[in-house]
Amino acid sequence: MSILWVYDIGTDSWQYTGNYSVINRFLWPIASELIDNIAHFRIGCGYNVWMQIMRTSVLGEWDMADVAKSVKIIAVLLMFVGMFIALIAFICMIKAFVIKDSSENTVSYNPLYKLLFISGYIVVMISYLLFAYKYPQQCSMHFRYIEITLLFTVTALALSYEKLRSKTLKTVFNLSLGVFAILSTIMCGVWCF
Repeated sequence: MSILWVYDIGTDSWQYTGNYSVINRFLWPIASELIDNIAHFRIGCGYNVWMQIMRTSVLGEWDMADVAKSVKIIAVLLMFVGMFIALIAFICMIKAFVIKDSSENTVSYNPLYKLLFISGYIVVMISYLLFAYKYPQQCSMHFRYIEITLLFTVTALALSYEKLRSKTLKTVFNLSLGVFAILSTIMCGVWCF
């Protein structure tokens, strides 16, 4: 078996997403998929890569079909808080390593470090998207294939947080992390029992 071998699930699998358009699968999160998942509390079904990243980053491959509605509500809240933190981290990465900021309270980073961070992030994301395109299955869109991007975004987030002067923004971010930690702990408790 070659090192790059991937099991072919086939087009008759319930996980198959190749019957959706490339735009719906890759361009941006599809609001109707999010609303449908929330309205029917079917967390786990989806064809959009961004929705699957959001779901699998906090819930893995957990099939939530048979859990109580209260657990699904906690899962949805966890997804939203996780998405909020991820968006903040992504913005911090762009701000720290792409946008030239001339304000006095920012650190000037070595251009080689900036290139390393941005090119590393881009290479991982493009590889992931190509993999999800070549193998159109829900399992191909799992967050585990891009976990390494956390190194880039979390580093930028830490560097930005260190230089943040606004107490309000720090409080909002700290509360978000606290809520995320509490919801994560509750979900771990649900999984264990």
